[in-house]
Amino acid sequence: MISKYKKPILIIAILIIIYLVIAFFVLQPFKKENNNSNSNINENNNEENEQNNNNNTNNGSNSNNNEKVKTSYLVLGDKIWKYQNNSWRKENPENAEDVKFNIYSANELKGKYYLKYGNTWNLFDDNNNYVAFDEEFYAYDENLDLTNIAFTTQNITELEIEEIKNNYNIQINSADLVINNLMTIDLNDDGNLDKLVFVSNLDYETVKDHYYNIAYANINGKIIDIIREIASPDKCLDTPNYELDYLFKIENKLYLVFYQKFFSNAGRPGYNLFYLSDNKYIKID
Repeated sequence: MISKYKKPILIIAILIIIYLVIAFFVLQPFKKENNNSNSNINENNNEENEQNNNNNTNNGSNSNNNEKVKTSYLVLGDKIWKYQNNSWRKENPENAEDVKFNIYSANELKGKYYLKYGNTWNLFDDNNNYVAFDEEFYAYDENLDLTNIAFTTQNITELEIEEIKNNYNIQINSADLVINNLMTIDLNDDGNLDKLVFVSNLDYETVKDHYYNIAYANINGKIIDIIREIASPDKCLDTPNYELDYLFKIENKLYLVFYQKFFSNAGRPGYNLFYLSDNKYIKID
């Protein structure tokens, strides 16, 4: 029999147990909801972090895509070439009218001017004033890493005559040559002197069995063609001859600049650029 003193204590204990049971079942949904809320917050944070990472990646990509490509220009005769991403192409003169050029004539810097093309190149100063200039020149902008190479030539010898006979299957007589040039120069930047030969017997006043323009390099004993043109007498007036006017080093690569001219209206006079790549000479059109 429960004493009258223990009975109230028992009743209180039972009430506490009932309260705890009720509280457990009442609070359980709130705990589940809180866990779901925390899970959603974590998921949202993960999504936000992923989005930020994607944005950073895209921003880096856009930054690379928007990085300005270096562009350079070279003017020779009535032509202008654009140099970009290690490649050349002819450019419309109007696209370079806001470019300031270094003007060189007779291997001397004559000044820095803007160029506009009409029937010929016209020079303008910083105030857009016309500057009279009648000398032949070449020009390039500050972005182009160009160095002019001074050179001298001599006549070919019997050794070059034999090279031409053996490699081009033509009979050559030095007395018939109107262009007779031999140069020793390091053509491939290996520290060794090479040989550059350019000869022509093209003369419309003298009748010959055949006419030829030959330019080649002898690099470490290997003959590499630059210009190989052989014409019959009836094609004399349609065939240009060539003279080496300039040697340029552009980004440590040597360029040969030949000027071609005709004895008739068969073609336009102008400059041709050649550079060495993989043991052959490439002509820039």
